[in-house]
Amino acid sequence: MRRFILKITILATIILSIYIFIFFFLPYNPDNYYLAYNKKCALLQQDSTAPRLIFVGGSSLNFGIDSKMIKDSLHINVINYGLTGGIGLKYMIDDISSYAKENDIIVFAPEYCFFFEEEAYGLAEALSHIMYLTGYKKLDLLNTQQKINVLKGLPSICEAKIKYLLSSFHSNRVGKEIYSVSGFNEYGDYCRHWDLSMKQEFNLPKKSAYFNYEFGEYFVKKINDLKNKSCEVIIIPPIIIESGFRIIKENAEEVNDFLLKNGMFFLVPLQNHVVPDDYAFNSYSHVNREGVDFYSASIIKELNVFFKYNNPSYQISLP
Repeated sequence: MRRFILKITILATIILSIYIFIFFFLPYNPDNYYLAYNKKCALLQQDSTAPRLIFVGGSSLNFGIDSKMIKDSLHINVINYGLTGGIGLKYMIDDISSYAKENDIIVFAPEYCFFFEEEAYGLAEALSHIMYLTGYKKLDLLNTQQKINVLKGLPSICEAKIKYLLSSFHSNRVGKEIYSVSGFNEYGDYCRHWDLSMKQEFNLPKKSAYFNYEFGEYFVKKINDLKNKSCEVIIIPPIIIESGFRIIKENAEEVNDFLLKNGMFFLVPLQNHVVPDDYAFNSYSHVNREGVDFYSASIIKELNVFFKYNNPSYQISLP
């Protein structure tokens, strides 16, 4: 029995040593998708006294808007903070709060699933990569559950490094993948798919089981905190295709009802940002160029109306 335990211990030590070596010494793919997070943070850190229009959400926002189109129409600096729903809405709102300045206009476009079950606290892979790429300087933004997710995601960093190492032996380099940091423009939009006409296969969403009222209340508190910092905060529905919305419609309406009960609201009816299935790219919430144009034009129109009647001091020009 002792010999068996000794063998297991030796094997575990060898495996752990290999993972430690990979984690600390193998290179990270310089074109990895998650590296875009650091670029977005750099945009937020730029010194500017002018109002900024900051979009906050998951990958539906990242894939869904043309910030230059919005900037040219509204004549305001635009930053697309959206990256992936995997980092969770709690991290997004805590993180953006650390960058928010007076007169910033912060537009949240949260996927409805963030308000259900434990979705707000992120996924292991995304959170772990983000913490790794920021040198773990933002661990103080995480609660216990998020930190556990970071630990669970550590093997995914090693796997990504191994994948990158193996890719160096093939002519089809990682940089040609759809998901990569080189696919982002200077505003933080993911735009590599704009010129791709193909529609990829994908799964539709599942209806969520229960509303997370604890997080919902936290979200409301953080929104009010941002408003107290003299930021204008707006919440818009995320873009989603019709077949996906039909499945989670009750969830979406539950989020809408919760916000209304807490003195908040979506800027427009949920249905306004539901698009035909033909607009899908590779997900029920990732749209193609037609979807990007639709969502961007809708946002421009909606924000123009909002500021015309609610806060003309921002002086956003009508197109």
